[in-house]
Order: sequence, then C-alpha cells, then structure tokens
Amino acid sequence: MSNIFTSTLKKAYILYKRDMLIFKSNIRANLVRTILFPLIILIFFSNIGAVAHNVPVGVVDLANNANSYKFMQSLYASEGGLFTVSTIPSISQGMAEVTSGQVSLLLILNPNVGTVSTSTGILAYYSSPDASTVDGILPTISSVAEEYYSGIGSKGIIPLNAKPSAPDTEFVPTLTSGLSTDYEDFLVGGVIALVAVFGTLFGGGFTLITDKQLGNLKALLITPLNRTSVMLGKTIYTLTMSVISTALVIVISLFFGTTILMGFVGVIWIFILVLMLTLGFTGISLIMATRVKKPEIYAIFTQTIALPLWFLSGAFFPAASMPAWMRAISTVNPMTYAVDGIRDVMITGSYPLSTALPQIGILAIFAVIMLGLAIKLFKVQIA
Repeated sequence: MSNIFTSTLKKAYILYKRDMLIFKSNIRANLVRTILFPLIILIFFSNIGAVAHNVPVGVVDLANNANSYKFMQSLYASEGGLFTVSTIPSISQGMAEVTSGQVSLLLILNPNVGTVSTSTGILAYYSSPDASTVDGILPTISSVAEEYYSGIGSKGIIPLNAKPSAPDTEFVPTLTSGLSTDYEDFLVGGVIALVAVFGTLFGGGFTLITDKQLGNLKALLITPLNRTSVMLGKTIYTLTMSVISTALVIVISLFFGTTILMGFVGVIWIFILVLMLTLGFTGISLIMATRVKKPEIYAIFTQTIALPLWFLSGAFFPAASMPAWMRAISTVNPMTYAVDGIRDVMITGSYPLSTALPQIGILAIFAVIMLGLAIKLFKVQIA
C-alpha cells in the first residue's frame, strides 16, 4: 500500500514539475499578470471607501424616558438613506441580531442616560467585519447624541465580545484600539481571496483542458502516470500558484500602507485560509475541465462562477449591509468565510480558535466535496 502511495506521489511530482517548467518558460508574463490584477483593483477601488448605505442599526431603550424618546425621534429623522433604525425589546435579542448580521450596530440606552447625576451613556456593539461600515455612520449618530446629552465621554466603543451585563460605557465616534477601519485594509482581504480563486481557476483546471485540447492528456495517460497522479499533480501545481499570488498580493498591499495586525502569525493564518479555499476551487476547476472541451468556454464559465461569489462574499462591503436574499447566499458562499478570516487577521489583530475552527472547517468540507467530485468525474469523463 505504501509503495503504491509513494509511486503515485512520484508520478504526481513528475507532472507537477512539467507544469512548473511550462510556467517558468513564460514566467515574466505570468508574474506581470499576477501583479497587475490586484494592483489595478487596489488603485481604482481603495480610494472609494466603504460607503455606508441603509446600514441596519438596532436600539434597545432601557431608559424609556423623555430624553431617550427625543433621541430616538432625532435618530429616525437623521437616517437619510445612511442607516435604518429599528427598536429591539431586549439586550439578548439585540446581541443575537448583531451576531447573525441582521444588525450592524447595536445601541443600548441606559436607564439614566443623559442625566446630570451619572456619567453613563450609550453602549454600542458591533461585529468586527462591520467595523468599516460602522465607522462610516458613527459621526452622524454621535452628532445626534450630542444634541441631547452633554455628558458624552471618550471611552470608546466596546467590541462584540464584550459583556453587556453592565452598560455603563459612553458612546463616542471612535473605535477601540486594535481595530483598523482603513478601507484599504478592508478591501485587501477580498482581493487576496479573489486573486487566489482566479489563480486557481486558471491554474490546474486550465492546464488540464489545454492538455486535453492539444492531445497531451491522452499521451500522459498512456504512460505510467495514472489518473490519480494526474489529479494530484494538477492540485499541487494550483496550490503553488496560489501561494505565489497570495505572497505577491500581500507585498503589494503593504506598499499601499495596509497592515496585518497579527503580524507574522497572521500571515500564516492567511496562507492557511487561502490554501483551504484553493483546494475547494481546484475541485471546481477540474470538474469544469472534464466537462468543457474549449478553453474559451471554460474561461466564460469560471468568470461566471467566480465574480458573483466574490461580490457576495463581502469583498467590497460588509455582508450585513446586503439585502436579505444576498445575505442568505453569502452564508453558504465558501469565499465569505475565507474573506472574513483574512479580515479578522488583518483588521482586528485577533483570530481565536472559536472563530478559526468553524471557518476552516467549512472550507475543509467544501474542499473535500469538490475534490471528491472532481476525481470521480475525471475518471468517468476521461474514460
């Protein structure tokens, strides 16, 4: 059994080495293409900023007095398409809605809010992926608060993992330290995922369909190379291309002033997330390569799949600000979990196992299913 496995690996390495030699023969054009793609996206989109639009804001009114009533009325009057306000009956329900993405920002009005005898004010909770959008609406909400309450302090906004049991922190338009709200940082997470996916779709799958068209695949299968070694070789080649493209995007993004708050450990997490995403899309690319005969048709199909998934992953704006039907698609989109994980690493500087394990687990399941289907269809279609 071990001899068969070793033999398969050796044969896969032969095919991998062949594909890498083809890549190196045109390495200048390949690297320029890999660099230009993320560079153009960052140049054209990084200065747009995260434009807030109809951001859902929930309010839990524990005060229920004249001051809180006036604040609510002014908040409704200030929406103007920037955000939408809804009242929530309890803190627990409000926190659940923040966690599920139904609400981007949760405001909790304390019972004594705005009174002279206390310094307590308005608690604000948000989820880390929504930090950039929340930052866009904070000045407006803060100006409304300051119109009624003079005791506004400067303690900052409490992140989602804080405990809401003692709501005694004042509301101000600043985020806690350790969070980045630069749109460039927000955008780079989506760009890394997109470049990895496009590199994957035009990696192993594209080389396979090219081999089919040129007749190389038949010649390969006549040799001692078996179907499993062919699939494994294409997968390893795709992973290599993904590592190269991810490294280039990270370097380019650093020149744009983006930060990875987790440092070197964060870079490792980024590569893990990208490789898991790459495995799943490698399966998709190989499945398509077994079903399609012409490279141009393959290119059309891959773009039709990749671009919508990218937009629905929250690459340009948080998924919480999407319409409900888009959010539903986003939750089953594997790219969403890779983008969210990369953003946690870059923007929050924290990637706890309670977050990492579910995200990587979903990507792993996606990879196993897609690669399993690819191997099965490859055997049937090529046969």
